[in-house]
Amino acid sequence: MKKLILTEEKSRNLVRLCAFVMMFLALTVGVFFILRALHMPEGNAWQKGIYTLGCALSLTACVTLFVAVWSREKRLRLPMWACPAAAAVGSFLVLCMLYAWIGVWPIGERSLMMVDMHHQYGPLLSELRNMFIEGSSFTYSFHVGLGVNFIPTFSYYLSSPLNLLLVLFPEAYLTEAILLITLLKNAAAAAAFTACVQYLYRRRDGAMIAAGILYSSMMYMIAYTWNIMWLDVVVLLPVVVLCMERMLRSGKWLAYTLTLALALFANYYIGFMLCIFLVLYMAVWLFRQPRTGLQMGVACGRFALGSLLGGGLSAALLVPTALALGRTSAAGDGLPAFDSNFPLFDLFGQFFYGVDPTVRSGNLPNLYCGVVAVVILPLYFCQKAIPLRRRLTYGGLLGVLLLSCTITQWDLLWHGLHAPNDLPYRFSFLACFVVLLLTARVLTNLRQVEPKHIFYSMAASAVYLVLWERFGGEDSAPEPMVLYANLLLLALYGGVLLLGAARRLPARMPRQAVTWLLLAVVVGEMMLGGTRSITVLHEAEHYTARDSYVDNDETAADAVAIQHAQQLALKEGQKFCRVERLPHFSCMDTALHHYKGITTFASSNPFLTAQFMGRLGYAFNGVNSYLYNSFVPAADSLFGIRYVVLRNRITSHAQLELVDGIKVGEEERYIYRNRMALPVAFMAGEEVLNFASISNDPFYNQERLWQALTDEAEDVYTSLVPSPDTDGATINGSGFYKPDTTGTAKYVATVAQAGQYFAFAECRAADSITVETFKNGELKNSWSVTTHEPYVIDMGTLQPDQTVEVTIGADGGVSGNIYLMRLEKDILQQYVDQLSVGGLQVTESTDTKLSGTVEAAEDGVLFTSIPYDTGWTVLVDGQAVETMPVDAGEGGADGALLAARVPAGKHTVTMTFRAEGQTLGLVISLVSLLCVAVPFLWKRYGARRKKAVTVPQTVSQEADASADEEPSEE
Repeated sequence: MKKLILTEEKSRNLVRLCAFVMMFLALTVGVFFILRALHMPEGNAWQKGIYTLGCALSLTACVTLFVAVWSREKRLRLPMWACPAAAAVGSFLVLCMLYAWIGVWPIGERSLMMVDMHHQYGPLLSELRNMFIEGSSFTYSFHVGLGVNFIPTFSYYLSSPLNLLLVLFPEAYLTEAILLITLLKNAAAAAAFTACVQYLYRRRDGAMIAAGILYSSMMYMIAYTWNIMWLDVVVLLPVVVLCMERMLRSGKWLAYTLTLALALFANYYIGFMLCIFLVLYMAVWLFRQPRTGLQMGVACGRFALGSLLGGGLSAALLVPTALALGRTSAAGDGLPAFDSNFPLFDLFGQFFYGVDPTVRSGNLPNLYCGVVAVVILPLYFCQKAIPLRRRLTYGGLLGVLLLSCTITQWDLLWHGLHAPNDLPYRFSFLACFVVLLLTARVLTNLRQVEPKHIFYSMAASAVYLVLWERFGGEDSAPEPMVLYANLLLLALYGGVLLLGAARRLPARMPRQAVTWLLLAVVVGEMMLGGTRSITVLHEAEHYTARDSYVDNDETAADAVAIQHAQQLALKEGQKFCRVERLPHFSCMDTALHHYKGITTFASSNPFLTAQFMGRLGYAFNGVNSYLYNSFVPAADSLFGIRYVVLRNRITSHAQLELVDGIKVGEEERYIYRNRMALPVAFMAGEEVLNFASISNDPFYNQERLWQALTDEAEDVYTSLVPSPDTDGATINGSGFYKPDTTGTAKYVATVAQAGQYFAFAECRAADSITVETFKNGELKNSWSVTTHEPYVIDMGTLQPDQTVEVTIGADGGVSGNIYLMRLEKDILQQYVDQLSVGGLQVTESTDTKLSGTVEAAEDGVLFTSIPYDTGWTVLVDGQAVETMPVDAGEGGADGALLAARVPAGKHTVTMTFRAEGQTLGLVISLVSLLCVAVPFLWKRYGARRKKAVTVPQTVSQEADASADEEPSEE
């Protein structure tokens, strides 16, 4: 009889399984064809097929789970890991479908390289991979600009533990490594949030999975996913909060300390915002329910101790980073006057489906995290089952976060008193976290919700949408299709919530089944809505084609040519040699191809060095970059650029000598040696310590620097003065004025003497600047200058009667400066010869050390083309000597380049680098580690030696402490 019963049960289960499989396949086919008819990407057949099939499978899997749970006789009990794992898989699939939509390789031709990911993060990740493989120092790098303290660069851009995965990929597959890391971080964010709400509310069902997918698919993640270094803290936020709650309830502080330390290590910048949030969250915890003064004191002590130890563990990175940040453009900002960033009415529209992702400044914050949150959030504050004190404290926390987006002063405080350069409201993920935390609380027990409150919330949301369409700003009001999509989603979510709130459910439907139906709607919204968001992002910012980044003949040719140039330098006995390439591909080519050059763009760059390079004529964004755009011997030779890799042959530069050429596929590269390149350090006159680049005229600054170095007075350039060629336009010396009566103004100069000519046109208010050269009326060359990053243009050798035309385009009247100069080659050669005599002959060169010999004719200054940093120690014959900054800033304590005093005679000079605060940070981290390890080890091993009698407890400390929190009611 028992066998018969088991057989019947197995048969019944088999029939159920077959029915579910048939239903799953039928639904998949149906949804597949519906999607093909209504929602298809533009791309190849693979892209369309994979996207549509993936969406269909994901949606029908959720619906099938809903039916399966509905049909069960018993409540579905999931293991602890099941919901976080399901959320991770679901989030991974959602993001995969979004990337399939835009055609990310191997499905399409795109990569994730966009904006700064293309120009900064990708090259730096390539350099990090090279550091891992080569075993390079993480303290200093000459592969970022002229050289840089690499600790702040590492701690801002590269310190994510997942970056270790880079070593598993060949260099040509850098974009695929970044894709995998991004997908893993997104999946981890979903798992982390699900684990957090599962712990806080003690529920394991589809609602917790849905909450995790909403968190990982919020607009912040879509808009800023390419800022890959920020994602670690977004992932760790729910984990830190979970561990903090556990610590406050039970006193177990180790997990909180370690996760906070990991968050600060992974990215100090977003970690700083996390720390502010934790202080606010601690205030919420203290007042969300009645507590005695003793309980508050104990909790504050635990929080303070755990936080201090967490910060202490990461001090080895944070201390030298904090000291280095004082030298960046971010230092020194203050609070502005009280103001509002945008109308408060527009803020709430950012929670609805279809809002455009924000990347550039001047737009609204990224707050969208599912329309279900819009419906549920008011319900949280209407539930009498939730204590009023709890509703008020969490409402206050959310209010502070939302007002921080609108109030200018609060917004600036979240950003460390430095206004973001694009990518505004970088803390907005914290508001989404709180919104979803409250949403998950309501979903834990929909029986507590009054159906009328759901109707009220839906009606209020619908009214707002109508008012938003009518009265919203021109840029913020929703499109008609977006409006109706939101109304449809309100209806769908309202129906699901009403079903969960119903006192009686149809056909023995368990309430748990409603959560799986909710999950199906959430997955559909995030997948279909995400495609719209990522399409808008692609159209506005553009995802780079994969085969145009690193896996192509052009990049391979550049890499081979640069490597060959470095080998040529070694054969010539040059232990330290700078190389550059034209045209540059990214703003961090030196990191992308691992060579010593000058091109850089990083937030951690010292401002005075970047400003100095800009005033010498290199492209400078006014903040943190200086780029190599053309060969200028009077500047390049000072910085020891010995080789220049070009795509085309040139014959009009006396300083450049063709030494070799390489070919990869159809791509050719030509390697030129700069005959005038000076060594990395050389003896110079005392006057160089008084040099100040106070003028915006790069040629004047170059001349004065050469004269200060050599104690000579001859000019390196001769001016060619243009004349206005447009009615109403004027020019006086270098200063020009373009009238508002014309769209463009032209200024023309005729060459009287053959020579090498250079141009610099500066007018940041202009829309366009064009420099052209003509011969007998025929256009010979043309350059279009970026108005916000002007740079010296190498016009090559010009002959008599050739003309130079500079055209300024702007809507109104603008003014600026135009400089046209002829290089005095003999004077420059004379200066180079004079300084070469006292050049440093480098005998040893590593990441953090330079050694060599120098012969000084008299007591003087050893001038280096290394950025000034107090971390450099200079030893002359083993004795430390004073170091000074060249082009010193206000107060003279900082400056652009490093110099040191050297007495007359032949000496051995050794320069070593150890970052300021590096030792202090290591000591703090070691002390903190001891403070963490000793109690843990004593508790784990010391108790074994004790023979005291233990008293059994029936209730754990954690359970007792959390009994008054928020237990599940189902």
